[in-house]
Amino acid sequence: MALRLRQKIATGIEMNTLYSMRRLGNSYKVRLALSQLQIPYRLVEVDILRGESRTPEFLAKNPSGQVPLLEVAPGRYIAESKCDSLLRGGRLRAGGRGPRHPR
Repeated sequence: MALRLRQKIATGIEMNTLYSMRRLGNSYKVRLALSQLQIPYRLVEVDILRGESRTPEFLAKNPSGQVPLLEVAPGRYIAESKCDSLLRGGRLRAGGRGPRHPR
């Protein structure tokens, strides 16, 4: 699995990175929410059937080895259903800055 390096979009804001597998429903929900909320992200396809989520590199990001996994800042990850919950609850914002604090 070749992990892509974090890139900046034209505005200079870092994008979120979504580690996902297209065929999984939970991954689809997170991709859909990111798109609907117009939050920029890079997609890294992880084939769990080939063991790509069990590599030492991926397990360092998410010890459970599950996808979806959303990197919201360098070294800061939100795993599995928490991604979807935060997105649908409006607690993630554009620009790769991670969760907002509730008011």
